[in-house]
Amino acid sequence: RNFNSIILLRYRQYGQLLSIKNQKYYIMEKENNKLPLMTAEQIEVFNIFTEQFPKNGINEFLWSYKGYFGSHVDFAFRFWHETIAPEAQIPIWAIDFVDWNKIWEMKLKYRFTEINGYYFDNDYFSKK
Repeated sequence: RNFNSIILLRYRQYGQLLSIKNQKYYIMEKENNKLPLMTAEQIEVFNIFTEQFPKNGINEFLWSYKGYFGSHVDFAFRFWHETIAPEAQIPIWAIDFVDWNKIWEMKLKYRFTEINGYYFDNDYFSKK
């Protein structure tokens, strides 16, 4: 099987593949809503996400997916940098002394789910 036929087989239950252009894919959900382009990597991650949480669809995936990170430390630092740092009054030199693993363990692991290095925001999907 080639990659495109695997995608078509996987999406039979979620929707229909509309077109393939430059390794990006339009997906049509059952309600016939046109969704944003997804790369081949996003489609692979979507498959992982729906295997773990089958009651969720493409919309929940697109809202909750935060990216791939090599460790909880990398994710915690990136989360801080993108959401908190712009408003924080912390000197740049102090960032080196932050225990990012402790921040993951004490706070972030309750808000985010990690599957094979892919991170998802729990606020946007059902874990049931």
